[in-house]
Formats: sequence, structure tokens, C-alpha cells
Amino acid sequence: MNTHKVLNAANTLASLFIIIGINTFAHICKSMVGPCAKTKTFAIVIAVILAILGVAQIVVDKKNVNTILGVVAILGGITTILLPLVIAPVCSMPSMHCYVYTSPFLVIVGIVIALIALVDTLISLKKQ
Repeated sequence: MNTHKVLNAANTLASLFIIIGINTFAHICKSMVGPCAKTKTFAIVIAVILAILGVAQIVVDKKNVNTILGVVAILGGITTILLPLVIAPVCSMPSMHCYVYTSPFLVIVGIVIALIALVDTLISLKKQ
């Protein structure tokens, strides 16, 4: 298995980790239907898109297509980072679960996804 497939498998697993995490340990506050609900919905949508991109990159063998998908995955990782901070911010109460767990979880996993996608894109560009 080459580096490209390993990196994209890792990105797909990280995307699935967002879906699992946001519904288990990094969940939003159960009783609240505020900005945290939007954060959860957007996070799941972004994670599904990133997982599909990861699988597509594993299956597709064209380097140009993989480079474009890699750039889109980088943007997806950046969107995941910005989601709880800017796009659909969680509440700013330090005692709330979404502030303590959900927001840092999304930022950290978003950084991991963006870095993996960046490395994969750079490797893909270097081979061209």
C-alpha cells in the first residue's frame, strides 16, 4: 500500500472519528438547542464530505484529480477548524460541555485532517 492510500485512509478515519466523537464523548449539550446544534449539524456534514473525499482519493488513480481532491480536503480541514470558532460558534460559557469538549475536539481533528491532506497534496504534486 503506497503513501497516498495510507494518508487518505487516515483522513477518512479522522473524518469518521468526527462523526463518532460529536455523537459520543464530544457531544453538544443535550438540553440546549442553540448555536451548538448548528455546530453539530455542520460538523457531521463536513465529516461526511471529507470521508467521501478520502474514499474517492483512494479509488481514483489520476494525479490531477487527486491533487484537486487534496486541496478540497485541506479546505475541509480548515472549515472544520473554523466551524466552532467562527462559522457556527459554540456558546462561550466555560462550564458548558460544548465549550470544553466539542470545540477543542473539532479544532484538533480539523488540524490533523488539514495537515494530512496537505502532506498528501504535496507528495502528489511532487510526483507530477
